[in-house]
Amino acid sequence: MKLKTLSCGLLGVCCLLTSCEPETGEATQTVSYPILNLVAPADGGSPSATGGIYTFKFDYTKGTEAVTGAFAYNNSTYNFMTDDAKVEDLAASGSMGLFMGPVSGRVNQTRLLKDGKFFISSFPIPSGVEYVPNKEWIPYTKTSDGKTELHPGALYRPGYDIPPIVVAEYEVEGEFDVVTFSTDMSFFGNTVTTYPGGRYENDKMIYRVFINLKNTTADVVIYNAKFAEPAPALSMIYLPNLSLTLKNGDYEIEGTSIVPKVPEGTGKDEVLIDYANFTFNSFKLTTKSGTLMSEVSIDYQVATAFQGNFTGKYVNLPSKMTDN
Repeated sequence: MKLKTLSCGLLGVCCLLTSCEPETGEATQTVSYPILNLVAPADGGSPSATGGIYTFKFDYTKGTEAVTGAFAYNNSTYNFMTDDAKVEDLAASGSMGLFMGPVSGRVNQTRLLKDGKFFISSFPIPSGVEYVPNKEWIPYTKTSDGKTELHPGALYRPGYDIPPIVVAEYEVEGEFDVVTFSTDMSFFGNTVTTYPGGRYENDKMIYRVFINLKNTTADVVIYNAKFAEPAPALSMIYLPNLSLTLKNGDYEIEGTSIVPKVPEGTGKDEVLIDYANFTFNSFKLTTKSGTLMSEVSIDYQVATAFQGNFTGKYVNLPSKMTDN
């Protein structure tokens, strides 16, 4: 199925997002999603990011959901459970998804979770752009026994052409602020490239970001790359091992003198080769403050001559997520 629009009611949206089967007569359903937690201590200490799983339990009869999950900080694990709360279908507002919040709960039974907001949506794919993550090129990892594996961080969800995305935020009263993001994010928007004697605008370029928390790095794949009208179009460009910097509620990805790679060959014979003609003199991705890391700006210089600027997002975040 392709999840591009969510125009049906609450039950129908849940089914699209979770592959449920209402004909079975089930009144509840439990679905889990992988996420990354960015944890910022309330005392101003250094932020930390760890992986986790959030589990949503839907009650279709009552129109409610509850969320359980966990985050870690300084080698301590904090398990949380929210209260049951009404779920809103925001398809009519253009946000394409399910929203719950603000909601309270408990963390490790003794701490209060407050102002929790949870949203499930999909990619904001522009009209005229075809994008199916499971079918897009990504760099493979070769194992010692010659097998190929998905690139670290890549999220493959069988049964989904366009996978659901979870964005959440909540506060552990007096201790932490938590915001989620993902190891695999595809950003859609508009790229403007300037160069001596010209300016080029491109709304078809997609920036896919893979986060590697273990190495504090990020890899970026740019699809439909074209930096000027007379320049050649490249189906994808791979920028590996960029630096990842975590901040309170935000992050940055950057690098300098990056020789990109492009794939050559197909299947098991595919290899990545350097593409020095398109060396990135600089690359910097910055999350937009106040958007729960859903929106970014990217600035880069290519081959000394091309100055690129991109603004876009990886999810249709509703205003309810950022309202205080």
